[in-house]
This record gives sequence, structure tokens and C-alpha cells, in this order.
Amino acid sequence: MSLDQKALFDAVACAHRNGVLQKTMVLLGEAIEEALEEGNLTTYELLHMLDDVEDATLAAADGVLGMVGGFIPLAASDNLMALLAYLLNDPNITSGMKQKVKEAILNHPVAESLEG
Repeated sequence: MSLDQKALFDAVACAHRNGVLQKTMVLLGEAIEEALEEGNLTTYELLHMLDDVEDATLAAADGVLGMVGGFIPLAASDNLMALLAYLLNDPNITSGMKQKVKEAILNHPVAESLEG
């Protein structure tokens, strides 16, 4: 099942309109900066990690997108995005999200091999 490009655009536009996209990008940027500092990694090493993603991992991600693709039009709801924007103001939620992103970066096999 391929993704409906218009539905995806509408969902992203809705996220932008409600501030969710901006808040998420700031959160991801902070998490990446913290992971780079904590893991003593360079941006080059982080990009190298992305380059080393296995085909099986990409296939699994594609499968997940295929399964949730039917829900993408629902994400174009201003009410839903307003709720997400509100939730992204909660430091308990955002700190947990940042921690998960940091852990994903720092627990990547390339990052672990660089630490040793």
C-alpha cells in the first residue's frame, strides 16, 4: 500500500499550522545535540549511523508506514493537532521524548563501537 501523498501533505500542513511541526523539530534538535555531547560524537559520525541503516530496518519502517497509512488522513484534524501542540508544552512529555531519541542514538551499534 503506497502512501497517499495528498493526505500526507495535508497532515503535515495541519501539524505546521498548529505548531506541532515546529515543536517537534525543536525537541528533536535538542535531543540530537544532547546525544552528540553525551556520546562525544560528531555530526559526521551521526550521519554515518544513518548511512549504516540495514535494509531490513528500512523494510520494517516501510511496513509500519504501510499499516498506518490509512490513518494519515485522520492526522489532518486541527483538533487533534491542537491537542498534540498542547501536550508538547508539557515538560514531562517532552523530556521523555527527548530521552527516547537520545537513547536510540546512543544505543546504535556504531555509537557503541565509537565509545569503546
